[in-house]
Amino acid sequence: MLGKTLQEVIPHDRAAHDDAHARALAGESVLYDWSSGAEPDVRYFQAAVSPVRDAEGRVTSVVRVARDVTEQKQLQTQLMVSDRMASIGLLSAGVAHEINNPLMAVLGNLQLALETRANAAAAAPDGSAPPEDLELLQDALTATQRVEAIVRDLRLFSRSEEERTTAVDVHAVLDSTLRMAHNQLRHRARVVRDFGEIPRVHGNASRLGQVFLNLLLNAAQAIADGHAEANEIRVSTRLDAQGRVIVEIADTGPGIPAELRARLFTPFVTTKAAGAGTGLGLAICQRIVTALGGVISFDDRPGRGTVFRVQLLADRKPATEAPPPQPAAPVRRRGSVLIIDDDVALCHVLRKLLVHDHDVVASTDAREALQILSSGARFDVILCDVMMPHMTGAEFHEHLVRFHPELVPRTLFLTGGAFTPSAHEFIERMRNRCLDKPLDIGALRKFINDYVK
Repeated sequence: MLGKTLQEVIPHDRAAHDDAHARALAGESVLYDWSSGAEPDVRYFQAAVSPVRDAEGRVTSVVRVARDVTEQKQLQTQLMVSDRMASIGLLSAGVAHEINNPLMAVLGNLQLALETRANAAAAAPDGSAPPEDLELLQDALTATQRVEAIVRDLRLFSRSEEERTTAVDVHAVLDSTLRMAHNQLRHRARVVRDFGEIPRVHGNASRLGQVFLNLLLNAAQAIADGHAEANEIRVSTRLDAQGRVIVEIADTGPGIPAELRARLFTPFVTTKAAGAGTGLGLAICQRIVTALGGVISFDDRPGRGTVFRVQLLADRKPATEAPPPQPAAPVRRRGSVLIIDDDVALCHVLRKLLVHDHDVVASTDAREALQILSSGARFDVILCDVMMPHMTGAEFHEHLVRFHPELVPRTLFLTGGAFTPSAHEFIERMRNRCLDKPLDIGALRKFINDYVK
């Protein structure tokens, strides 16, 4: 730097430097921040400029000290993201809880309506077509289940999901996902399948389908509508040299902006226009893939599109055929069920789902339920919500342990999401005795029937 001018030493953002230099020459000490370079190689600095005075107090020169604070800046950014994620986790747990109760009511009523109409169709004379509203009800149920998946995504940010893993046929998952995304893809690009010979992978079919659907929709949205024949979305699979299964989804869109490449998997970072995306999709995808022991990455080809690559662990266990589905075992006797949930609509739909086979008593207050038990009433099964006013599911459980221990193993807790530390701890402790809302009606009926013998 010796012999060089200030302009030669610090060539960028001249205004800030000149201002600080002028203020220091006027006798002021100045502290300010500046940066050099562009993402992803930008460096951040903090500079202190101070006047140097002679024996008579006149400013004769300035001293400038610049400190590289890039690492500190990155840590601050990570802390801000962590704080934001903690806030969104708390918020999402509450939102999920509030959505899950009415969602369960909708799902339950749709399933009841489907069962009723399906039974009516089965009883109709041979050759008659099923009622048209049966298909409409099925479409409504499918759409509601998509809302259920969105709520489940919200809960990813409030607690870690431990879901069952098994050997998954990737091609079957991809085929199903491509069918789901067909309407989004067909107006924007030709879809090319390039499937190689691959083994099954260690994973969860539902979660992998979520990852592939997100990547396919991102690929479609990167391409302008109306030029399907000029563009391509290629879905390919292969086995790499290390024996890992590779799934690639490539598009011919414009590519990813340079300033976003280093932060693409960071929550709330999105390439979409304002209001068109939350920036959570790829962050969720990375979390799912990483939890399965895999890796998700991308190769950007500016002007020629992007390739997203998912590496998954092959499942090396011998393939076994799944046993054919068994019809539900008939109810051996009519049992008694106590439902405790502060949501009136949910109590109502659960009662309708179970009353055909069992006697059902519903209460919207755990304190009232305890009075029913104290009066001498006995139940084969108790279904109890976790998050309730007045008395929580955890408090109800403590009372059962003290005064009705015989009912503890017959109690199943229902949770739509925990948004307090105590509720979260209770759910983790009682994980094997909790069902997530919206409920799997088949699993619920099986639980009840196992205790009604």
